[in-house]
Amino acid sequence: MKNATNNSNGFPDADRAFYLNSSPSAYFDSKVRLSETGSNWRNLISRLMKSVKIEAKVIPSKGGNPIPMVEVLSWRNKNRHWIVIVSNPTRTASVNGAGVSDGTSINGEVVLKFSTPHSGGFDVRTGNAFKEGNTVRIQFDPKSATVLEMNN
Repeated sequence: MKNATNNSNGFPDADRAFYLNSSPSAYFDSKVRLSETGSNWRNLISRLMKSVKIEAKVIPSKGGNPIPMVEVLSWRNKNRHWIVIVSNPTRTASVNGAGVSDGTSINGEVVLKFSTPHSGGFDVRTGNAFKEGNTVRIQFDPKSATVLEMNN
């Protein structure tokens, strides 16, 4: 089996995506997701993933702490690359809609820490550019996705 990080940039092959939802807790209950139990579970999964050399490309944090209620998505299309940060609030099930969110989320300044240095880029909505480095600071609004186009 090919190692997931056996290519030039250290990331899994561009044509493959892996999604791991490993939550043993009630996904719709943010009191559990954000509790000590949820934190311990995330730390355990993080250590396991690191032990097999799989790391997140981007980790969002606020006040120095990782944020568990957001998703980071990455898309490539030929020579363009986007990173999207979107709120992932808890919701109760609904047959005729998206369900009701419990409103638990974060907003304000969020730091995106990249596992490898990036070449800079810009926020697609605001046009604000950012320089190369290991981090990007954004103003996060949980009601709106942040879309960053990365320089290649």
